[in-house]
Amino acid sequence: MGLKAEEVLAVSMKYTDESIAGGGVSAGKNCKIQSITSITGGKRVTFLWSLDDGTEKTSTMDVMDGTDGESAYELAVDEGYTGTLEEWLASLKGEKGDKGDKGDTGEGLPAGGATGQVLVKKSGTDYDTEWNTPAGGGDMLKSIYDSDDDGKVDAAEDADTVSGHSVGCDVPSNAVFTDTVYDDTEIKGEIADKVDKVTGKGLSTEDYTTAEQTKLSGIEAGAQVNVIEAISLNGTDVAPDANKKVALTVITKAVNDLVNYYLKSETYSKTEVDNIVTAVKNSRFEVVSSLPTTDIKTNVIYLVPKATAQTDNAKDEYINLDGTTAGWEKIGDTEIDLSGYVTTSALSTTLADYVTTTALNTALADYVTSTSLATTLADYVTSASLATTLDDYATKTYVGDAITAAGMVEFYHNIPRKTPKDITSYVTDGTIWKRLNGTDGFELYEDLYAGDYFQMSRAITAPNQDSQYATTGSDWVTIAGIDTRMGDGDGGDSVAVINYHHLVMVPGKGFGGTQHFGRKRMNSSNDTTGGYVASEMHTATIGAVASSGSTASGATINQQLYAEFGSHLKTTRELLTNTLNATGYNKFGTNSGCSSNWAWTSCQAVLMSEVECYGSTVWSSAGYDTGNACDQLPLFRHNKEARNNRSGYYWLKDIASAAYFCYCDDVGIAYYNGASNAYDYVRPRFILAA
Repeated sequence: MGLKAEEVLAVSMKYTDESIAGGGVSAGKNCKIQSITSITGGKRVTFLWSLDDGTEKTSTMDVMDGTDGESAYELAVDEGYTGTLEEWLASLKGEKGDKGDKGDTGEGLPAGGATGQVLVKKSGTDYDTEWNTPAGGGDMLKSIYDSDDDGKVDAAEDADTVSGHSVGCDVPSNAVFTDTVYDDTEIKGEIADKVDKVTGKGLSTEDYTTAEQTKLSGIEAGAQVNVIEAISLNGTDVAPDANKKVALTVITKAVNDLVNYYLKSETYSKTEVDNIVTAVKNSRFEVVSSLPTTDIKTNVIYLVPKATAQTDNAKDEYINLDGTTAGWEKIGDTEIDLSGYVTTSALSTTLADYVTTTALNTALADYVTSTSLATTLADYVTSASLATTLDDYATKTYVGDAITAAGMVEFYHNIPRKTPKDITSYVTDGTIWKRLNGTDGFELYEDLYAGDYFQMSRAITAPNQDSQYATTGSDWVTIAGIDTRMGDGDGGDSVAVINYHHLVMVPGKGFGGTQHFGRKRMNSSNDTTGGYVASEMHTATIGAVASSGSTASGATINQQLYAEFGSHLKTTRELLTNTLNATGYNKFGTNSGCSSNWAWTSCQAVLMSEVECYGSTVWSSAGYDTGNACDQLPLFRHNKEARNNRSGYYWLKDIASAAYFCYCDDVGIAYYNGASNAYDYVRPRFILAA
C-alpha cells in the first residue's frame, strides 16, 4: 500500500524529536524536514538541522511501505476478548490516580513588579527581562489616571500631565493622546465648492454636457426619427393626405370566419397524430379514480369515472401525449347511442305478436275448451300447497345428509347479486355477525351475498413501497365467499380447524373499485428460494400473525387489518411452499425450477393461489403451490371483472420457476413476473368472523 502524506510526516516528526534529543541539538533550534521524496517501496525524508555551534547538518530516513496490522481491539479479540469495541475502549480507562507533587519553578517572568509597570527585554538573550515604569505620552494607564475606577480621569491637575494638555471628564480608560495638530484649511475649501441639495432632486451618474444641450435645441417640435417618406401597396405608390395620413384598404375577413374549415388550433399536428397512433398500437386500459399527476404513461388508455354516475356509460377515456399533466387528451367515452335501434329480443317479441290466418286457425285448434281446461287444472297444485311442500324441503335432510337446508342456503348466498350491495351499515351497527350466524332474530346469512362490500375506517397500504411506484391501497373490501373454508386447517400451532361461520374477504368494491393494498415486490431479487414462506412479501409486507394493531407508516398489512377488525380477524392454517428445486421442471417445459415441498403455517392475510383465482392452475410449477387453497372463490367464479377490473396486476402465492412468481394480469389473464418486480400490486385474502 502507499503511504499517506500525513503518515510520513508523523513518522518524520517523531524521528526529528529523537534526533534532537540524542544529537546535541537544543529544542527550539533550527531543525526541519527539508523534503519527502518517493523511492522504490516507500518514501525518503531529508532533514536539515544545526548543532549548538551553528553547524548545519542533513540526515535522511527511509520510510518503507508496509501492510496494515490488526488494531489493538482486533488483537484483543484474537486473544479471546468477547466484548464489543465500545466495551473494550471503556475498559482501557483506569481509575483516577493520586495528585502529583508540585514541580520546580520554571524559567519565565522575573519576580516582583509594581502596579502600572510593564515587562521589557534587557538584551537579546532569552528570558533576560525586567519590570519597568513607562514614561511620557502614549497610552493612558487606568491605574494612574483613573485610580478610583469610575471610568473618568481623576483630577484636572492630574490630567495636566498628559502631554501638557488639559483633559475633561468621561475620557475612556483606553484613550490614546498625541500632539498632532490638524490643519482644516483644505477641507474647508472643498466644502465651499459643494452643491447644495435641492428638494425633490437627486444625483445622477449621467453627466449632461453643453454639446448635448446644443443638439437638443436644434430639433424641431414634433420631429420624428426614421420617417417613412413613401408607401407602396402591391406595387402602386400611395400618397399621404394633407394630415400626412395614408389610407389603406386591407382584408378584414378573419380565418375563423371561414365556415366549413377548421382552425389550426382545432386540429392535430402530424407529430401529435403520430404520437396518438404509436400510443394506440402499444396501449392498454387502466381504470383510475382520477387522472394521475405522476408516473403518467403514454401507452395507457385511462378510464376515469364520469362526474355523474351512469350505468351503461360510466367512464371517460383519456390518453397522454407526452407524459406530463399538460398532455391529457380526451378521446371519447363508453357511450353508444342505440336509441334508434330495436333489440333482438324486442323485435322477436314484436314479430311474435303477428300470425298468418292459416297459422291462427291451426293455433286455435290447439286450445282447450273451458270444460277441458278445468279438468286439466285439477291435476296441478295450488300456490298454498306448493309453499307447504317447499317448506318441507327447507327442514328435512336428503341423500344421506349430503344436501341440507343450510347447504342450499350457503350455495345461493355465494352467488353475487346482479348489482352488489354496500353493507357498511351492517358493520357499523354490528348486525353483520348476527346475520352471518343467523342469531338474534336474523336468518342465516340474512342479506349477505358474495360480492357485497363495505368501507373500512382507513385504507390498508403495503409498507415500505418503492418510491417510484408507491400508491395507496383500498379502503373497501368485498366478500369473496361465505363459509367456503369450512373444515379447513390441520389444528396445529393451537389454531383451531375452521368450524365457524366466516367471510372470505379481498380488497375491492363489489365487482370494481381499487382491488389491492398497494404495490410491493415479492423478494429483493429474482429468486424464489425458500418458497412463499420465505418471501419478503410473506415475512415483511403481509407480516407475522398480529395480536395487536398498528396504523404507523411501517406497519405490516396484518397489523393494519388487526387495527381495523381486532379479534374478528381470524388466524388460519395454510399449506404453503417452503422449498425450491432450482433445477426441477415446470410449466415452461424447462428445468428452470419448481416448488418441491410445503408446510402448514399460521396466517392471517395470505396471497391467493391460481386455483382460488382462476379455478385451475396455469403457470403454477407444482401441486405444492396450491396446497389447501384448492377451491375457486365464488366471487371470481361468477364475475370476471371482480377478478380484475383493469386496476393493476396483483401477485399470487404460486411459484412459476426459480426466478418467477405467478400473478393475475390487469385484464384478468394468468401470467408470471420476476420476484423483484416492485410494480405489481398486493391483493391478499383474509377471513373475518364473529
